[in-house]
Amino acid sequence: METVSPSGMLLVFFLLFWVIFLGCLVSIAVMLYTLVRRGDERRQEILSKTCSHTFYITVAMLMIDLVAGIIRNFATGSHLEGINPFVLLSVISILYAVHLKYYKTKLGG
Repeated sequence: METVSPSGMLLVFFLLFWVIFLGCLVSIAVMLYTLVRRGDERRQEILSKTCSHTFYITVAMLMIDLVAGIIRNFATGSHLEGINPFVLLSVISILYAVHLKYYKTKLGG
């Protein structure tokens, strides 16, 4: 049985990182493109539902993070830490893509 060298593992990790990073960038770009593109009333309804549900989930996620940070602050005495903006934007864009696909299927867009 062959063992994988540390340089081989590092290469796999590096490639996986770049695939995920580029996937997040594409997801963000698609989200922004769909927001600025014009369409008919049905498309506007799909975008309205998609944006509102994504916004609700984002607000809930931020509130949970805030409450967890406050509890962690009281429990350990550590300070509140911010959220990485790229990670937050990536999560929002993925949520947006999932909701967009759902409402396009449901409403026939």
